[in-house]
Amino acid sequence: MSQGAAEKPISPDPESGSNDPIESLFSYVIGSWKELLTGLLLAAVIVGSVMLYQHKTRAAREQAFIQLSVAGSPAQLNEIIRQFPSSKAAESASFMAARAQYDAGDYADADQLYSEFLKSHPKHFLAPAASLGRIHCQEAIGQIDEALAGFRQFSKENPSEQALTTVARLSEARCLRQLGKLQDAVAIYETLLLKLPKSDWLPLIEDLKITTTRELERMNKPMSRTATPAT
Repeated sequence: MSQGAAEKPISPDPESGSNDPIESLFSYVIGSWKELLTGLLLAAVIVGSVMLYQHKTRAAREQAFIQLSVAGSPAQLNEIIRQFPSSKAAESASFMAARAQYDAGDYADADQLYSEFLKSHPKHFLAPAASLGRIHCQEAIGQIDEALAGFRQFSKENPSEQALTTVARLSEARCLRQLGKLQDAVAIYETLLLKLPKSDWLPLIEDLKITTTRELERMNKPMSRTATPAT
């Protein structure tokens, strides 16, 4: 190979006084140890801070879900929301707090909490359940006609939510029974039985259909007249 084609050697540091590139690098490190050490320390502080933040965030998230798993009262759920407001556990706790108020019979407060949940988390996977919860609150305070319309609308708008839609249809039938429209309620039960032949809901729906049918038969049965004794 000709000399002109040979690789060009690494140029030594002109200030090092040495032609050995390794020795030149070693000399540079010795001469710049303070700057290098400062940079390494800064990098270590940054990495350590990020790791500490991630650890604290992960620990807070885990603690929030631990508390959520054992929460059994509105006060405990509200405490999770207060301590961990931006966590996923707080989102679930907000929904659960609304349900807890409903179960306690505080329907107005439950409706308010469901409404706040929907405003804060409109795309949350529990949003459809919160919407259904608000309709149940209407029914619970005696707004039967409004609830009936709400349950029907929910079923139309959420066809992919089979479990919730089934609850909505059953709730619709319950409203019809309260309004004395027993035949319409029976029709809903029959529709659900055809639609869900192997569902876990089957025993409940069959029982409701039988009960409502018997009630309807009693209403339609003419009252027997007592024979007037001969004189």
